[in-house]
Amino acid sequence: MPINLLPIISYIREPVFTIFKPGYFSIESSLDENVTDKVSEFKIYEFANEMIYRLAPGLIELPKLKTREERLRNIPGGPTDVGADKLPLFYKSINDERKKLGLRDEVWR
Repeated sequence: MPINLLPIISYIREPVFTIFKPGYFSIESSLDENVTDKVSEFKIYEFANEMIYRLAPGLIELPKLKTREERLRNIPGGPTDVGADKLPLFYKSINDERKKLGLRDEVWR
């Protein structure tokens, strides 16, 4: 019986969550040691400003975007492996925001 000397290499990618609400800073994050049962505060430097978002059990506090430019730069493209048929409300909110900002094309339908 032959022996396989090559180890099986596998990699399981942890889930990545995109949190998007039109008019607020969107975040894309995986669950890690920063997500606990206590309030956590994170600083992000975007748009030449310091933005702070907070996570608490059952609550995410996102910073409000102030300008059209910030809103344009904040629109997520949508996940590459999941279509609108599986995430209809997510894609609807992205496409609604694009329309409000005067963009014509919809994100992958």
